[in-house]
Parts: sequence; C-alpha cells; structure tokens
Amino acid sequence: MLTPIRKLFQEPIKAFLTRNLIKIMHNADSKKNQTIIIRKATSADGADIYRWRNDPQSRKMSHNTANIPWQIHKRWMAQSLADGHKLILVASLTKTEEKIGMIRFDISETTALVSINLAPSMRGRGFGAYCLRDAISFFQAKFDKKRKIEAEMKPENIPSKRIFEKAGFMLKSQDHDRLIYQFTS
Repeated sequence: MLTPIRKLFQEPIKAFLTRNLIKIMHNADSKKNQTIIIRKATSADGADIYRWRNDPQSRKMSHNTANIPWQIHKRWMAQSLADGHKLILVASLTKTEEKIGMIRFDISETTALVSINLAPSMRGRGFGAYCLRDAISFFQAKFDKKRKIEAEMKPENIPSKRIFEKAGFMLKSQDHDRLIYQFTS
C-alpha cells in the first residue's frame, strides 16, 4: 500500500516520464546487457550534438557539408528546442549513461522528416536501428500515428540505408543526389 504522500506524487511523476522519457527494455548490446533510454534533448546536449554534427563522416553524409560554427549551432539548438515543429531526442545507454546519438523529427501537417546522427564512438555497434525504432515510438506517442514518417539521405550513405531499412523503412523515391525512405511498420 502506498503512503498518502507517495501516492500524491506517483501520477504526476508517471505522467512526466511518459511525456519525456522512454526506457527501452530490449537488450541493444547483448554483450554488455545494455538497454537504451530515449529522451527529449535539452540545451545541455548542445555540445555533444555539435561535435557529432561536425564530425568529418557526419559532414560527408550531410546535405550541408560545411563545418558549422559554434555560435550558429547554439542559436539553431535553442530555436529547435523551442520550435513545436521539431522534436530532438537523445538516445543513451542505461548502465553507463553514455550518449549514443540524436534523432530529429522536422514535423509538418502530414509528414515528419526524421534524421539520425550517432556519436562517432557508437557507430558500427548495432545501435542505430534500435534508437530509430524507439525514437519513432516516442514520436508516435506524442503525435498522431497517421502522420507519415520519411527520411532523406545521400545514395552513398550505406550505413544510414541499412539502419532505416532495419527499422522498417522502404525506399519511396530517388534521384541522383538523394533517396527518400518512408516508414512502413
């Protein structure tokens, strides 16, 4: 039986966690028995997201390959966090609290364009598709499930193609410099 004080705070805390955090109970890294947490990004994540964005491999696969100055990133981050048409999520490992990467949704009336950028130290370890699927679950819990979810990437971005296909996306269209994938699951 819950004490009256504990009972009083149980529902607001549960509601907060439901809105801002998803703990994923599958083992994303079976060697270390790790689980993943997906949460909304905060301004405290800005420096990590900045480093990941300006990583040479990230820049090579981005539509904008320029190195982004810190002040411009800082302004973009603040605007994005306040923008109701953007949702930036951060994935972390539960045991070590090490950040895996970020997942961003740019939201319109009918479509959400999703992108993912993993920390360089987390690439190639099998986390990408888990993080993407879990971020989509987070997104769909906050927005209607009828909204289409799409992704855009360069044709040479083989790791992203694999991540998105593993997460339930199918190729919708392509031209010489981009592929459009749509979430189907």
